[in-house]
Amino acid sequence: MRKFLLLAISQLLFISTVNASTYIWSSAIPTQVHIVPEGLLLIGDFENAGVNCAGAITQAAILLPKSDPGFEHKLSLALTANAAGKTIETLVYTEASSDCIQISASGYVPKAHYYYWRLKN
Repeated sequence: MRKFLLLAISQLLFISTVNASTYIWSSAIPTQVHIVPEGLLLIGDFENAGVNCAGAITQAAILLPKSDPGFEHKLSLALTANAAGKTIETLVYTEASSDCIQISASGYVPKAHYYYWRLKN
C-alpha cells in the first residue's frame, strides 16, 4: 500500500510539473485596452519571453479571446486596471504557436488562459 501511495504521489508531482511548465505567468499594467474582432487586446509591458511565438511578437501584449465565458467581467477588470494603474496577471500558453493570434496592428499576440485573470493591487 505504501509503494502504491508513493507511486501515486510521484505521478501527481510529475504531471503537475509538466502542466505547470506549459504556461507562464504574464503580468503588467495595461497602457492600452482595445476591443478587436478577435477579443480584448491589452498592451503593456507583458513578459512574453517564454511564449513560442515570442519571436514574432512586435508589441508586449496579450489577447483575451471573445469566446471566453467571462469576457465581460474580464473586460471590466482590464478597464479598471488601465484607469487605476493596477496590474493584470494571467497565464499564457508557452508550447504551441497556435495559441498566438495575429492582430493586424500588433503582430502575433499570445492568448490568455480562460481561467486565470487577476487584478492585482
